[in-house]
Amino acid sequence: MSRIFTFLLTIMLVMSSSVYAKAMSYPDVIKQLNHLLTNKQYAAAFQLSDEYTYEYGGTPEFDLLSGFSAYGDQKYQEAVFAFERVAIEVPKSYLANFYLAQTYQKLDNLPAAVSQLELLLKKPITSGQKDKANKLLSRINNTILNKDKTWSHSIAGMLAYDNNINSGTSEDQIFIPNFGTIDLFDSSQKTSDLTYSINYRANYQHPISQNQSVNVNFVANYVDYLEYKEYQRLMTNFDVGYAQESKLGTISVSGFARPLWLDGTYYRAEIGASSNWKKGISQRSELMSSLSYSVISNDVNVALDLSRTRASFSYLFKSKQIHTLMAHWQQDVSDDREYFYRDKDVIGLTYQLTWPITDSIISNNSIVVEQHMYQGVHPLFLQEQDETLSMFSSQLLFNTSDKLRLKLYLNVQDKHSNIKLYSYDRVELGASWQYKL
Repeated sequence: MSRIFTFLLTIMLVMSSSVYAKAMSYPDVIKQLNHLLTNKQYAAAFQLSDEYTYEYGGTPEFDLLSGFSAYGDQKYQEAVFAFERVAIEVPKSYLANFYLAQTYQKLDNLPAAVSQLELLLKKPITSGQKDKANKLLSRINNTILNKDKTWSHSIAGMLAYDNNINSGTSEDQIFIPNFGTIDLFDSSQKTSDLTYSINYRANYQHPISQNQSVNVNFVANYVDYLEYKEYQRLMTNFDVGYAQESKLGTISVSGFARPLWLDGTYYRAEIGASSNWKKGISQRSELMSSLSYSVISNDVNVALDLSRTRASFSYLFKSKQIHTLMAHWQQDVSDDREYFYRDKDVIGLTYQLTWPITDSIISNNSIVVEQHMYQGVHPLFLQEQDETLSMFSSQLLFNTSDKLRLKLYLNVQDKHSNIKLYSYDRVELGASWQYKL
């Protein structure tokens, strides 16, 4: 029994003496770490620093070398802890702050890296250190911008029943001064059909800086009908815009082109420019405005050529639902003054309610009322047109996945004109799908 006790005691003494022999003084640890780092033996340096962190951690010189060791051994989280301790103890340390930012970059915590460098550049550092910090800040900001580049495109399809595809009147006959009562052509009368469409949409956003970006959009929409093929059309929209954020809000300007093909024949194009402004005035509300000017050139009938100016102002409020109220104005002016009677001013009011019923089901409803005021006497009907257009739209959106969205919708229009030929009612009921590619 005494021999076993003696044996165990001997082992304990040997182990304790070994541990004691292994212990190094602070200057020796610093010297050894410097030697290992100089020879780029980062794994050995990290192992040594980790072994003595309990004894010497919190000492700026030791923590700085520990940070270099962890950084060199690609243990970036441990490096952050070490550099942060130095930055707290010695706020003016260039090396600690610079490498802390660089380690944040390695961990892809880019906002923290930017904040750290901006803080460092406010400190009294040399011109060479400032240049190095600025270069790193520029590289990180470029990385952020590249991450913000977005490219998205989607394809969608629609099938619907439309009880008035040509916005025709319900009248069979109409009275025209100096001509009397005449029968209307089928093309002027209310016509119903099944309609289907395919839509492609693409968007690219290229950031110039954290507050500036260039946006490119393209939309192509092909619409056809089951029976009345002559109403088949292809509409496209291409626009390029520039947006900038500031304390005054987000301001954007863009140029656009919107050509239209009708029954396979080029029909017309609208080309113009627009500007938009958006500003949040509280956490729940924001203001928006837009202004656009365009020229519409008709390739089939030059009498329909005109210029269009449009302006709108909106107020948005968020609660459990999103409420939007918009007032808008539009003015159309014919190029050929012989057709001045087509000139009109439009004023309108829109209310839109967006209601997230669940995380994946959204109800979107809107009501629009417009007053159309024409500027000249119609040469055929011998009076100025005066019209009121009312529109109601209801959509039920189903976000079945991150890529697929289904929609059921109902569109109702009613136009009342003092000239019966231009009065109509229209109802469209359909379903659509959209898939993000």
